[in-house]
Amino acid sequence: MRIVIFLALMMTPIAAQAMVIKGDYHERMFEKCKDVAGYKCCRASVHQMRAENAQLKEKDKDCPYGKVPKTLSCPASLTWCGYKDKD
Repeated sequence: MRIVIFLALMMTPIAAQAMVIKGDYHERMFEKCKDVAGYKCCRASVHQMRAENAQLKEKDKDCPYGKVPKTLSCPASLTWCGYKDKD
């Protein structure tokens, strides 16, 4: 119990806000998939993004250093920037 309270006190309001935005981000992506023809594929890609704690790749921009564009093999998959899978 004391550890949880300590961590909560150490978290700045900015860090707490970033955590909320991160959680809401993927929920908003799930909602946007409802309007996509291949919604199951779209939702699967958002699920994978969430698992990797990743965000969508910006159109016409490269991924940040150390990350690569990732996508699922289905047609309605979104593209996100994630770490390269280990071979």
